Amino acid sequence: MSHPIPAAVAPSARVSVSPPPRLRTFVLAFSVVSLLAVAFLATPFDPAPRQLAAQTNLIDYDTDGDNLIEVSTRAQWAAIDHDRDGNGSPTQAGETAWQTAFPNAMTNAGCESTCIGYELAADLDFNGQTFTPIGTESPGDGYAATFKGNGFQIQFPTLSAASVAGIFAGTESTATISGLGIIDPNFTASTSAGGIVGEHRGKLIGSYVVGYSNINSASAGGLVGTAYNPATVAHSYARLNINVGSRSSNIAVGGVIGTTSNGPTCINSYFHGDLAGTATGGRTAYSGVVSARNLSGALSNTGCTGAGNVRGTTTGSIANMRGASSYSSPSSNNPFSGFDDTDEDGNTRSVDYWDFVGQYDTPVLKAFGHSVSRQAYDYDMDDDGYIDIRTRDQWAAMDEDRN
Repeated sequence: MSHPIPAAVAPSARVSVSPPPRLRTFVLAFSVVSLLAVAFLATPFDPAPRQLAAQTNLIDYDTDGDNLIEVSTRAQWAAIDHDRDGNGSPTQAGETAWQTAFPNAMTNAGCESTCIGYELAADLDFNGQTFTPIGTESPGDGYAATFKGNGFQIQFPTLSAASVAGIFAGTESTATISGLGIIDPNFTASTSAGGIVGEHRGKLIGSYVVGYSNINSASAGGLVGTAYNPATVAHSYARLNINVGSRSSNIAVGGVIGTTSNGPTCINSYFHGDLAGTATGGRTAYSGVVSARNLSGALSNTGCTGAGNVRGTTTGSIANMRGASSYSSPSSNNPFSGFDDTDEDGNTRSVDYWDFVGQYDTPVLKAFGHSVSRQAYDYDMDDDGYIDIRTRDQWAAMDEDRN
């Protein structure tokens, strides 16, 4: 006996059942998310395209990665005075000026870590331009970081009506200045003036001042006006004439350093030129290295020397001034024979700072990227065959060369 198939399970009677509405919504959403994920994975990774687009206009001011901010304009030089710690973070008062001089700077000005100072990336010519010295003479308010000249020059800086004058008015004990050349500084100050530093507490290494310079102050030095312990001047030189004019007070004129306090250090540095000045109401003290009018404590001198003539009214002492002829090289009494035997910290070891070239009667620097030829002062800078005249003394000197 056959049994009929129940209608509920007969093939012809099967019913299509739709998924619940919530399940349909979930499936649709899952599909959309899957498609988006595939599209995302197929696209190159760009986490913040707007941010990266903005960063393309930022400028790296430390292109060589030495954590020193590169200076190539006069405005950038002046901006250093707003960041005397050299960390790339200017004072609030100077922030606008610094950002104008270093526009669109990357974070930390591009330094890989914290910036430690500044360095020249070009010569800076201040002939006829306003010159801004860095720092002040007040302790704690001077330049306190590293500054590398890299063999570049600051040319024709002029500063007057100041109490202290120099490329750096003042430096702190943490400051190190190296590889810097100065051409024809014209500085007038009431208290202290130096061709590179007015009042010095740090290190000055491998640097020079050349040209006819007007460094006029009660304490005047070819490189440093006044040096305070623990200041060091090492492997540097000044080839110039210093004329402080007539003053009613005591005068201290030093070829390397004007005067000292508490025993700073001078290592294998020299002066070559003439010293002049008249103290109408006091005494004069001249020296090829440092004047005898020390504030307190003698200079620690390793190999520093000076030569030239004193042309001022002498009512005091003259010291460490060889006659210019004794600098002729080679000679048995050549004072430069041991200049490469002591490093900038006073350690006895072989160094390679100096070039004892035959065409000069004094050595020049070859360390820190210095070009030997650039250190001989060029009095025909426009190459027209005529000697350039910029001062009254140079005009008068023409009478000695009528041909």
